[in-house]
Amino acid sequence: MKRVWKSMDYSLLLPLVILCVLGVIMVYSSSSIVAISSKYNWPADHFFKKQLVALAIGTVILVIVAVIPYKFWRKKIVLTAMGLGSLGLLTAAFLFGKVINGAKGWILGIQPAEFVKIAVIITLASFFAKKQERQTPFFQGIIPPIFVVGGSMVLILLQNDLGTDILIGGTVLIMFFCSGVNVNLWIKRFLLTSVVWIPALYFIGNYKLSLYQKARFSVFLDPFNDPQNDGFQLVNSFIGIASGGLNGRGLGNSIQKYGYLPEPQTDFI
Repeated sequence: MKRVWKSMDYSLLLPLVILCVLGVIMVYSSSSIVAISSKYNWPADHFFKKQLVALAIGTVILVIVAVIPYKFWRKKIVLTAMGLGSLGLLTAAFLFGKVINGAKGWILGIQPAEFVKIAVIITLASFFAKKQERQTPFFQGIIPPIFVVGGSMVLILLQNDLGTDILIGGTVLIMFFCSGVNVNLWIKRFLLTSVVWIPALYFIGNYKLSLYQKARFSVFLDPFNDPQNDGFQLVNSFIGIASGGLNGRGLGNSIQKYGYLPEPQTDFI
């Protein structure tokens, strides 16, 4: 344990602790009104306590992962287990999952796609590390990551969760550019494969996206075009930010949480 604390990156740990503390405070401030509303009829500190439990569990997991040597995550059996486990959980969620907010990706209150995000990062990090060490030929080594990442994104898309797919896709692109790959070479490959991905995007946009997802895109571009319906949440989030200004309204004094935002304690923080 002393080895872990000695080698700890405190420049990364300190912001994490600050964000966790601020997050708990903000959840309590934003969720108290929603908790006691007729929608839930729970104690005012319900979401606050729930966040504390999640923080405690996350802290335990953080300590456990920190103790495990990083080379453990590069073992083939571990990567295989994470990859197959991710695909298995996503398949189970697609077949037997519960639909929440339009996405069929929940099992027993857990969203497997959240674990897949971690598996994708570890899998790609291992691939790029081996590539730099020249342990495996490029095209031979890239097959497992493509299988895990591509398979996961297809299953998540089938669950009608385009937002998570976009997040994972963005993460993959950032890791590619940060790994030291030949950017010019990949741009050429990207252009050469455009005959595949352009028709795929056209098909997804016209036949796979639901009306709700299309509305999300149009609202992102101009939420004020329909402020009372599709753009309602985004417009009110803008109002909340504008009313607080740079200094804010003070802890517990926000206005938009009083029925203007359906779930102010989640993404709006």
